[in-house]
Amino acid sequence: AVRSGAFRQDLYYRLQVIELRLPPLRERREDLPLLCDAILARLGGRDRQPARSMRLSAAAIDRLRAHDFPGNVRELENVLERALALMNGEQIEAEDLQFESGLRHPGTHAGKPPQVAAIAQRTEVAGAVSIAHTVPQLPLHAR
Repeated sequence: AVRSGAFRQDLYYRLQVIELRLPPLRERREDLPLLCDAILARLGGRDRQPARSMRLSAAAIDRLRAHDFPGNVRELENVLERALALMNGEQIEAEDLQFESGLRHPGTHAGKPPQVAAIAQRTEVAGAVSIAHTVPQLPLHAR
């Protein structure tokens, strides 16, 4: 990118002080329980409400391990935050984990020509947006 002029050389060298190789989350599935604990602790501290039980059931951990996490740790954080908001019991269960519909099954369009895959992905996004626009707006209640 620097050679082609698409990325500024001075910025590249400023960022290139130390190179860290961090494998994607899908290659570090054994780290999931520790990452989940750290994320849940941080999310709980941000809440400023009485402490809720923030544990994952064994089935929830298994479901997380089965997911490829194309969005990496940020996706994990979003999934856990959504699960905390929606959970009904004392711990996060597998059914509380909701993955982004367009990212749930990465590679669904694999093997198709890039143009076909791009059209299919845009169609999925457009469908999700049109559904979101049909949901009535709910009033926000003051806390």
